[in-house]
Amino acid sequence: MSSQLWDTAEHYFQQALVNGEANTDKYIHERLQWCRANTLLEERYLDDSVARQIQSIAPDQAQTLLNRTVALIQENYYQTFDFRGLLTKSLLQLQAATENPQVYRQYSVSDQALARLRHQIKKLRGSLLNLPENDVSSLELLVSSLRNLSDDGDLTESWPTLELAYALSDNLDTYSYMLSPSQYCALRDRLNGSYVGTGLDLILAGEYPQVFDVVDDSPAKKAGVEPGDLILVVDGIECKNKTNGEISKLLTGGTRTSINIMLQRDKKVFSVSVSRAMIASPSVRYVRMLNERTGFMRVASFDHDTALEMRRGIEKLRLLGAKSLLIDLRSNGGGVMTSAIDAVRLFIDSGTIVTVQTADEKTKYTAGGDNFNCYRLPLALLVDEKTASAAEIFVAALQDHRRAVVIGKKTLGKAVVQTIFDLKPARNALCITIAKYFPPDKYDFHKKGLTPDITIEKDASSPLNDTRHQNMKSYLSSENTALKIAVNILH
Repeated sequence: MSSQLWDTAEHYFQQALVNGEANTDKYIHERLQWCRANTLLEERYLDDSVARQIQSIAPDQAQTLLNRTVALIQENYYQTFDFRGLLTKSLLQLQAATENPQVYRQYSVSDQALARLRHQIKKLRGSLLNLPENDVSSLELLVSSLRNLSDDGDLTESWPTLELAYALSDNLDTYSYMLSPSQYCALRDRLNGSYVGTGLDLILAGEYPQVFDVVDDSPAKKAGVEPGDLILVVDGIECKNKTNGEISKLLTGGTRTSINIMLQRDKKVFSVSVSRAMIASPSVRYVRMLNERTGFMRVASFDHDTALEMRRGIEKLRLLGAKSLLIDLRSNGGGVMTSAIDAVRLFIDSGTIVTVQTADEKTKYTAGGDNFNCYRLPLALLVDEKTASAAEIFVAALQDHRRAVVIGKKTLGKAVVQTIFDLKPARNALCITIAKYFPPDKYDFHKKGLTPDITIEKDASSPLNDTRHQNMKSYLSSENTALKIAVNILH
């Protein structure tokens, strides 16, 4: 079963849990956990750096990585949790790995060795019932009982230790996970505004990946790729029903290498050759005038320099005559919390921006101070169901202070904060939820979303509200309902 099919099965079991009877809940929960475990495994093992790490890391280094992971979770996770329950779920993920072809096909593993390893994992899961809820003292002993069996099966002695570190991170909540070496490297590059690639921002909204946006002056832009194009084939490999990780693997590679991409635009199919290069990827894009008085910018994410990029964009628009400003935050998945806070300070000079609550304390971030210089332009924000996290901090603060009119669809509703912890000397990092945040008006919108001032359920530029039309070409269309309403308000 492919990771996409596991993901689909997980969705159906979630629906069954909502609609099912109490006497079937236990079975459905078990199936849901099994599907989730396989989805996470298959996505991870598409990453070549994981397999390389398993083959190269020494057992003592893997144990250090696991110990550091557990310590960081205990010290920083934003709410109390049952470690025994977390460990039980994590061992289920190890068990799934011994039965998942995507995992063990990368190794020369005998069925008999896998069966012995699987039996021991099941035995350990059963023995956890006798442990206190938060006892971690037996973790090293538990792992040691798997090492020799894993080594006998050619999965390496370090495999169970490293896999358990990944699994513990995965099973905390939806947003916590361990970054592989390649993921951590790519994240650092993106947050610093540059990475090696083609300059394509993609979404998976149908059978084929769709180009959401193309970075200016990138190889893809120069090759003629446009938002809305469907990617059919990359270097002879069909992209139908591929996962995000699989597509990323096809598109990434070394600088100055090239790939051939077959695209579909409307009903026309054509191919382009695109080189990979170092991409300067600003978070603020499409800085332009929409009419004689309304300036526009898209904020794609909140990276380290976003507030500075926004200030530069606003100054450019003011020189062009802007008397009002429209900021497009649709499909902005968030980023760095402090960057969003700095961006809010561009528009308000006093008051609370956000309150962050960890397990131990509350921290209130406010506007104002000696260095603020906020803009008084009338302001509107465009949002949708993919506006999330740091972007929601920005939106909620300006909405609560009555500083901006918010237009679009209800946002995602991600009101928790993650921090990245470097796991040196390993090349991994741990992303864990460390806090929950509340906007100035102190309401909890986690898993609920922010409600716009003007809600738009359907859009004229997106027939039947089809997600395949969620791209920058559609967003900037003169027929886009949200854009038209915003321009009329600000004009």
